[in-house]
Amino acid sequence: MMTRIASYISKFFAALNASIELAAAVENRRAPSSKALKTLGIPERQFRAVQF
Repeated sequence: MMTRIASYISKFFAALNASIELAAAVENRRAPSSKALKTLGIPERQFRAVQF
């Protein structure tokens, strides 16, 4: 039970970190890492097609 809770907390912080990285990358007009996109479930090919 405790490992399940720890797993959820870990996934939450991974998603939060990826969101912050993605927002910073877009704000600075650069591409985010593939890992951040994958963590958030965003297809890399579709994201690269967006003009920002």
